[in-house]
Amino acid sequence: RYTVASDIDLLVIFDDEKSSADNVYKSLMKSIKLPRVELHIIPKKEIRFYKGLRWMKTIEEEGIRIL
Repeated sequence: RYTVASDIDLLVIFDDEKSSADNVYKSLMKSIKLPRVELHIIPKKEIRFYKGLRWMKTIEEEGIRIL
């Protein structure tokens, strides 16, 4: 359920062979000009560790895929 006070959770899966989580975070936060954005940054090689989590299942079912 969304309200005016809701934040925007953005899941980013990045290629950790090309960049670090810190660089991805800094670059995105500098580029995204929206209030209340919460970044969740996961390296591509670690995504399998998140697959069984309820949090990830919720994202897969309710999230909006951008790219």
